[in-house]
Amino acid sequence: MEPMYHTKNTANVEERLRVMRVIWAALFASVGLYALLAFLIKPPTETERVALGAASPPEQSPLLLVFLFVAGFTMVVISFVAQQSMLSRAVREQRPDLVQSSMIVALVLCETTGLFGLLGLFLSDNRYLYLLFVVSAAGILMHFPRREHLLAASFRGGTGQGLSGEM
Repeated sequence: MEPMYHTKNTANVEERLRVMRVIWAALFASVGLYALLAFLIKPPTETERVALGAASPPEQSPLLLVFLFVAGFTMVVISFVAQQSMLSRAVREQRPDLVQSSMIVALVLCETTGLFGLLGLFLSDNRYLYLLFVVSAAGILMHFPRREHLLAASFRGGTGQGLSGEM
């Protein structure tokens, strides 16, 4: 009976891993789409504004830029802390569903950084805000779903020793 249970769990791990990787790819692509959107929908230049008779844009607030960068970097850092906490709980309680939830929470926090960049580009048109897309994408890349996390949360004993490399 034990080998059949092991085979069933292994198949379940592989299926869950495929789903997690599809979710990961979709959220990674969304950050790329945010950057593309910001690039394609550029605010008019000063010359174009003058030609159209529009008012000049409001002064760029350095405080807004600082806030967006601090908030963006903080979200990426929090994503790692939240994921590690949820992964530890998943292993402790032997719940692979928490592994998937931890990845989704972490990815959404990283994606928020990309949204901050998009918001900032629409509000201030400061090209340094494209860096937030890079930070967001890097955070998402570092949260690539790993089989080891699912295995540690799926099987008692053997592989469920921990997440810090002792597996």
